Amino acid sequence: MLGTDKVKFGIKVPDYPLDLILKLAKYAENSGLNSVWMVDHLVSIGVKRWDAYFPWSVLSALAMETRKVTLGTAVSDPHRLHPAVLAQAVMSVDHLSQGRVILGLGAGEAMNLDPYGIQWDHPVDRLNETVAILKALWIRESVTFQGRFFQLKNAFITPRPVSIPHPPIWIAAHSPRSMKITGQEANGWIPIASVLPPDRYREKLRFIQDVAQQDGRSMESIEPAVFIHTVIDEDRKKTRETIELPAKLMLLHWSPEVFKEYGHEVSEEFHLLKTVFNKETVEAMVRKAKELPFTPVEDRFVFGTPTDCVNGLKKYVSAGARHFILAFMVPPEKIESNLQLYVDHVIPEIE
Repeated sequence: MLGTDKVKFGIKVPDYPLDLILKLAKYAENSGLNSVWMVDHLVSIGVKRWDAYFPWSVLSALAMETRKVTLGTAVSDPHRLHPAVLAQAVMSVDHLSQGRVILGLGAGEAMNLDPYGIQWDHPVDRLNETVAILKALWIRESVTFQGRFFQLKNAFITPRPVSIPHPPIWIAAHSPRSMKITGQEANGWIPIASVLPPDRYREKLRFIQDVAQQDGRSMESIEPAVFIHTVIDEDRKKTRETIELPAKLMLLHWSPEVFKEYGHEVSEEFHLLKTVFNKETVEAMVRKAKELPFTPVEDRFVFGTPTDCVNGLKKYVSAGARHFILAFMVPPEKIESNLQLYVDHVIPEIE
């Protein structure tokens, strides 16, 4: 596998089309990457297209077409599938892949829930209950659970997963409560780099590791990953032109408060906890994004020449990251060429 024993690399495959998803998964495996990831959305984040396939179906297909790479979601939520159904879906891909599945979990986003009338109040509490139920169903012969949101009586699923003791659960934690759950229960941490620049990544990873140790777990029991949005080209100017608008849109959606650090007050009307994606919403977001400064993008995204990207990733390595998930902010047809530059010129330089 590419990288070193300490640092791993994966790719988020595009949301569409299906033939390119399969092609890039095979390319990732043949290039020596460690993992392949899909988002788990009902509506994809986009400007003109919002295509989104059910990840457990597509990951099942990828499991049959690959032999080495780990397959995961980045990330699922605890609201759209009952924990027992989610446990069965993950178990099935675990069997098809012979133990190569990772379940990424987060607290959820309005775009995947509100338009469909799916209840998701108290999302972190639901996340906590879901993790407990998943583990119990994967490990125990019978599960009775009386929670605030879910109730099970003498429930079970078979067959047992291939992965022992159970398929890994990675949590996309950014808030103190979800980070505490990560330290206590998760096998990996999968935050987004645009929300956590390296200095804050280091701080929050230390918090998670401290929680783990206080709970009797080793720091090594949690794999510190990071979801990196990136664009690479031999011409840095081209990467800036490519990344500027989508990166600003992402900051508006994920962390609009960051613009305040640069002297711009931005409301949270487009925040992921409030916004649903449709033509009107996206047009409004684009208008707002064009008014905002580029500096936050420079500070929170990895883009530029291969050397620029090496330097950007090394900052996260120094902060403790050990598994990079590369999400290329380019049209689907340009992902392979971006990945090739990473494989040839970036990944070999990361230790």
